[in-house]
Amino acid sequence: MSECSAPTANGGPPRWQLSGMEAVDPLSRARISLASPASGLITGEGDAGGELQLLALELPAGCEPRDMWARGNDLTAVFEPADDRGLRITAMWRVGSAEGRCPGVRSWQLILSAQTSRRSTPAELTVVFRFPGPVAFGDWNRGHVDWQQSLANQPTCLRVRRDTSGTTATSLVVAIHPDDAGVLQEIPDSSGLTQIRCRLFASDLEKGVLLRSRVLVALGSAEAADPTVSGWDEAVLQQFAASAPILSS
Repeated sequence: MSECSAPTANGGPPRWQLSGMEAVDPLSRARISLASPASGLITGEGDAGGELQLLALELPAGCEPRDMWARGNDLTAVFEPADDRGLRITAMWRVGSAEGRCPGVRSWQLILSAQTSRRSTPAELTVVFRFPGPVAFGDWNRGHVDWQQSLANQPTCLRVRRDTSGTTATSLVVAIHPDDAGVLQEIPDSSGLTQIRCRLFASDLEKGVLLRSRVLVALGSAEAADPTVSGWDEAVLQQFAASAPILSS
């Protein structure tokens, strides 16, 4: 397994170019509409020129962004309550956590938090992924991932590896941070793609409490013969697991 190099310093202007409620990162070739976060982070990757849908955030109907900004590698939007749960949701899409470490790999995180003005309320939120290809599931074990083929153990990680001869195959990994509670579920999709629903904040939320969770997705080459990317998925997952906790303020 190849090792990933050290990260480069983060400086200069924001990676995300924010125009109205539309944001684009030219370097990772990703875009997102803050007016419609359920459409997800869209890349130009996929079978036959199709697209992947990544880190799509499902919100209550009518829940619109009241504030948004881009800073460094982060795009942040604050969504005000729109249903009787009274959830104030902050979503931060962070780009480039694997850049400079693993050649040819692009990655993004969704750092999601929720608060409520209610005394107690259900807080569950869902992040959705859609992509082509069969899935292998796994779960964290002391900072590493044990891979399996069943959903019996409520998986928190998945991997899609397609070594297709003669085409540009893409490998994809998704993970909930091991310090955070959540589960991945595979749901039938009429489009023919694989749909994964990432369920977060399953417990009730009390007033004055902040819930926060981190979800990672990374894309890289699936060409097994390329020595520069062999094992990049394990390296990215280990770096994610070892990342510093998010500040509570």
